[in-house]
Amino acid sequence: MIKKLLLVFLLVFLGGCTNLPATPNQIDLGEPPLSPTETPTPSPIEDAELLGPRPLRVWVPPEFNPASGTEAAQIFLNRLDEFSTLHPDIQIEVRVKASLGPGGMLDSLNTTQAVAPEVLPDLVALPRPVLETAATRGLIFPLDGVISVQEDTDWYDFANQLARVENTIYGLSFACDALVLLYRVEVVGEPPRDWTTTQQLGLPLLFPLGSPQSLFTLALYQAAGGSVQNVKGLPMITPPTLSAVYDFYVDAEAGGIISPTWVKYRSEEEIFLAYQNGEVDMAIAWVSAYWTRAGEGAASGALPTPGGVPFTLLTGWAWAISNPNSSYQDLSTELAQFLTESAYLSRWTQAAGYLPPRPSVLASWPESPMSALASRLVLSAQLIPPVEIVNTLGPLLQQTTLEVLNGQQTPLQAAQSVANRLGGP
Repeated sequence: MIKKLLLVFLLVFLGGCTNLPATPNQIDLGEPPLSPTETPTPSPIEDAELLGPRPLRVWVPPEFNPASGTEAAQIFLNRLDEFSTLHPDIQIEVRVKASLGPGGMLDSLNTTQAVAPEVLPDLVALPRPVLETAATRGLIFPLDGVISVQEDTDWYDFANQLARVENTIYGLSFACDALVLLYRVEVVGEPPRDWTTTQQLGLPLLFPLGSPQSLFTLALYQAAGGSVQNVKGLPMITPPTLSAVYDFYVDAEAGGIISPTWVKYRSEEEIFLAYQNGEVDMAIAWVSAYWTRAGEGAASGALPTPGGVPFTLLTGWAWAISNPNSSYQDLSTELAQFLTESAYLSRWTQAAGYLPPRPSVLASWPESPMSALASRLVLSAQLIPPVEIVNTLGPLLQQTTLEVLNGQQTPLQAAQSVANRLGGP
């Protein structure tokens, strides 16, 4: 059975899309879908479907490519083979696609649903921002009618939220990632836990000042008690709270901790590469990068927040059903549950370097620095705000942060200008 699965995967991979991965901080949901007149080019497998049984189609982004050769990829591939053994009458087709962009998941789902619904995928692995957009566009479909999904309580709150859009279940979470402080132990020693110790340490703390999402600023603002949505669900900020964050930035700039020249860094991945290249000894990064690529001498901890309040922003991925008319719908749901089962996720999340979505998964991890950090993070993690909130607030925070650091506005003026542009007080 493994040979059959590998053969199907290789055929589809060679005939499918090999776009670069879209990480959570690089997603731009303002991009329109392809025109319905643009028909996807059939792969060899799609041509062969005229002569043989229809496969169970699975789409994954490149970071979960089961043919990448990593330990996590092999665990995933073995799991798919286990499912094929349980269902010998089906053939699993795995296709690798970027989350966004031409030929990516949103693009292809939109186009395929419009012009060739008979070749829609059955199960797709979507990052949270794409899950939101796909749900609002009707490209994925609720799981609320599945009793076993409704009754499953073995989820962290953030994983429950990750899989829901407007309180409707649209997926099953399988991997989570959190913003953390990454540092070199030999240089930093004891990592800063709050703003005061960060200033006392006096070392540069690199974050992506040029990112239009402004996740680090959002995290500090929310850690200080700031709200990002009003009762109507519209974006908002509280000027005094945001002003306090900007006060910290001003003091940090004076102490050589922050620099407006960092506007050249537009993503957490760029920050991580700068850390790897030895440009800084402290940086804001995703915990998955620390666990899988940081190397010796690196350590990680909670973000330095006002008052040392534990807080981190978290994102993640979920399996979603994308073919409502498929005769494989029950099998697709079964496969999603099979790929989020606790014992399997325990092995896979450790190997892949992601936070688990289930308490039972983390409980089965062996005691180690990795499990100790994960245990702290899951207690303070909150899901990144909705896409519309981030897309509205993020650019405003990025712009005003830079203006504060360049002395163009005072912290209070900058915070009030954000509120004014949102229509607040």
